[in-house]
Amino acid sequence: MSHYETAPIVGLSASRYESPDDPRYHAALTTVKGYQEAGLPLIMVDGSDEHWVGDSFRDLGADVIAAPEPGLAASYMHGIDYALENGATRIMHHEPEKDMARHAPAIINALADHPIVVVGRTDRALETLPSTQRRTETLAGWILSEHAGFPADAFSGGRAYTAEGAQHFLDYDLTKGKTWMLGYETIVRAMKAGVPVGGVSVDLLHPAAMTAQEQDNPNWDMKRYMQFHTLVPAILAEAGVHTIPRKK
Repeated sequence: MSHYETAPIVGLSASRYESPDDPRYHAALTTVKGYQEAGLPLIMVDGSDEHWVGDSFRDLGADVIAAPEPGLAASYMHGIDYALENGATRIMHHEPEKDMARHAPAIINALADHPIVVVGRTDRALETLPSTQRRTETLAGWILSEHAGFPADAFSGGRAYTAEGAQHFLDYDLTKGKTWMLGYETIVRAMKAGVPVGGVSVDLLHPAAMTAQEQDNPNWDMKRYMQFHTLVPAILAEAGVHTIPRKK
């Protein structure tokens, strides 16, 4: 029996780093350590150009597998398929910089009633974000909740699935986008099929070093605005929402 079969939940993330000085890389190391402290397996699908990245995660106890092709969507799909083949019954996926393991009990509880769960952030956690990211993601989360039926703070990116719920994720069409769209299109499709999608809010604090790097940084600000303007209309279109009515 594999350790995936006996684990209450399996973590999954996808990494790509170029420098050992990157604050994101150091946050990811903290994430891997958190999984080991919690006694939970973590699959890291690594697409870095150099082996030292995957080796460092492996040395800390993560199960590292190679990314099948560039793009976050393919990496997550590969990781979920790998987890299911090895007997996982629950999976939570998230960015490698997010220390999710400590929130596993709350996520597992949410999965008891919902085969798919959106892992959102508390108000306290949102306050730790760089200001532009906090504004754009809070607004995006409200729009998706109000007009497309998503649970709160869907822009957090964290998702969790039972083995049954994960099948909706594996059916994702990569032609719809190779990065973030997979975390939204799959939920829209599941909701249209009548699958109950739940939500849970946890204290997923943004790493302080990352906040310092991004705050008032025009390159990061532009990335957040582009994510908002690219993703929100596309998600609403998937949900069949083509206009947002004005409140009288």
